[in-house]
Amino acid sequence: EKAIEYSEKAMALFRKNKDFGGVAEAYNNIGNAYLNLEKYDKAIENLQKGMQVANDENIDYEIRNSYSGLADAYQKKGDYKQAFQFFKLSARMQDSISSQENSERVNRMHFSLENEKNQKAIELLNKDGQLKEAELKAVVDYLFGKNSTLKVPKGEKLSTVPYKHTGYNRWYDRSAAWIVFGNGR
Repeated sequence: EKAIEYSEKAMALFRKNKDFGGVAEAYNNIGNAYLNLEKYDKAIENLQKGMQVANDENIDYEIRNSYSGLADAYQKKGDYKQAFQFFKLSARMQDSISSQENSERVNRMHFSLENEKNQKAIELLNKDGQLKEAELKAVVDYLFGKNSTLKVPKGEKLSTVPYKHTGYNRWYDRSAAWIVFGNGR
């Protein structure tokens, strides 16, 4: 009887906060408490109210709980036909919930896999970019020597440094610029 009292208090709070899932759950808890007290008609009344609220709000797990409680109540009352009907509804709803949960799980796994693939692609692109930078630096070091006056401004990549003609050796400057900068200008 304490369970009924507490569930009724909880239901008042759920109604005040417009938490209809909580209202349906409270009705189902009251119904199950009456079921344990062997007051089957009161149990059925509350379980049906829980089912109605859950149906109105499309709360599958509370619909399933209502069906399951109603199956138990009708079975204990001796109405095996009704018990069997609600048992089948409960089983169907459980299958639907399980299917939905599995679908959500598959979607989460698919998203995770895609995210992992994208992350690996980004890492490869970053490594590829770092490799190209290292290759470009090696070309510049080779062509101009380690102590070259060609410096990359802080914060810029080697490939963005503008070509400046030194006039010392036009072919040498142009070929180095083409290798480093791609167009020789």
